Amino acid sequence: MRRLPWFVLMTAGVAGCPQPTNRPDVTQPDVVVQDRPSDTGRPDTSMPPADMVGPDATEPMDVQSMPDADMPDGMSGPSDGIRAVQAAAAGMVNIRLENVMVTYVTPLIMGANTNNDPAGFAVQAEPTGPALFVGVDPATIMPTPTAGDRVSFTVTMTRAQNNGMSRWVSALSMYTRVSGGNPLASFVQDLSGAADAVSALGTYEYELARFTGTITDNGANSGAAFRAFAVTSAGIPAGDANLRVRMPEALANMLGVRMGCRVTLGPAPFWRFRDVAQPSAWRDSEVMLSMCPPVSDAGTDAADARTDSGVVTDSGVPMDSGVVVDAGDSGVVADTGVDAPGCTPRIVVNEVQTRGGAGDANAEFVEILNVGTCAVNLNGWALRYAAGSATTTGSAFWTGTAAQTLNPGQYAVARSSVVTAGPASALDLIASPPANLGFSDTQGGVGLYNGSTRIDSVTWAQSSGSVGAGHLFREGMPAVMPASGMINAIARVPNGADTDANSVDFTGRTASSIGVANP
Repeated sequence: MRRLPWFVLMTAGVAGCPQPTNRPDVTQPDVVVQDRPSDTGRPDTSMPPADMVGPDATEPMDVQSMPDADMPDGMSGPSDGIRAVQAAAAGMVNIRLENVMVTYVTPLIMGANTNNDPAGFAVQAEPTGPALFVGVDPATIMPTPTAGDRVSFTVTMTRAQNNGMSRWVSALSMYTRVSGGNPLASFVQDLSGAADAVSALGTYEYELARFTGTITDNGANSGAAFRAFAVTSAGIPAGDANLRVRMPEALANMLGVRMGCRVTLGPAPFWRFRDVAQPSAWRDSEVMLSMCPPVSDAGTDAADARTDSGVVTDSGVPMDSGVVVDAGDSGVVADTGVDAPGCTPRIVVNEVQTRGGAGDANAEFVEILNVGTCAVNLNGWALRYAAGSATTTGSAFWTGTAAQTLNPGQYAVARSSVVTAGPASALDLIASPPANLGFSDTQGGVGLYNGSTRIDSVTWAQSSGSVGAGHLFREGMPAVMPASGMINAIARVPNGADTDANSVDFTGRTASSIGVANP
């Protein structure tokens, strides 16, 4: 990672801090995790005044009472501000961050130690970092941080983390959203081949990354409600005791993560615990398994060990499947009826058309895609539509049957009768009523359900429309639907990509790609 001369001088004397090294030319990240204790034993820092946003605060600081934020001499850019926070002593600070990107929002995990695993968000100013983790509950900030937001705020307090090796933001003020729905693809590094992922951990921490490796043990406790697994990677083929992949224990159990599995994690922040590099995931959409060995029948099948013990919604309400769908949890399958060890069931809404053909308002369809590695029987599944102002789950326009199974990589299309079916390779799901799905061009939303569990959803709006903040299908800001024309559609670009931010994942289109990959 690039370092400015002043920063090198400031950090050279900090005991235990890893020194920067030459980073590989990478475009996506990979990392691993180690066991962390459920309580670090660090004393609590003093809390900020009530007019700051922090762990126990709900109101932003009064702008009139906030002095001008500090910045070390010779520093002016957004990354310089992040470096200033990283270099500052823990405690009260006054450092302004301008125009940084929210790259990820960490959800609340039931049973987690909120000192080590709080709800929060990560920010970077530019690809390859540096990055900061903000350990402030996003629900206490207005507007609520969403991945893809460009934001500005003043850091008013930090706390020492990882035995003082890094800084977390613990309070902030004067938070503003500069823009929303910005693409994050350029921020995603692949750290699978990074030979210095451990030795130069300080130059990668909290940056948005993807990581692929092979799991070499059956994991161990990694702090309350989390589990970590030893791993090898292309960059560290012999493994390293300080490289472990980490995720919520309930998620690991549901997916059947175990020794021998090939795993790809992310995009998610490259986490750390002290000297341990922890490529991590918080949601099932961030985990892809392959080549997992068969499991025995001796009760060790993690896919059969799903319990009501772990991942929760942002509201803190657990679901019966053990992994719970929240506003950013897009693809958790409560029970697919398929118990194939080592495979990952995951289906997303991939494309929505509200108008088509020669401007026919009834030429409507929704395309779904199985981006997982398991075949999924669609019996009891449903697609539901809700208007932009709705605060309910709306009404179902398609319900699956036992005769319908969606294979890995296969598309399925629920369409009105005026829409021509897609290619034979796509599963044809005639909607009901067939003539008109009732979609609005201006604003609306579609939710994919397995029984009563929401698996994925998308909302959209034109410039003349809006979607209510209480809409149950919102995942971040709505996707931008083109103004009324011959064809109005939104599609995931890249095909199947899912960061749980509709405005980031979906692109407005005036041409459809029914039943095939989105260009």
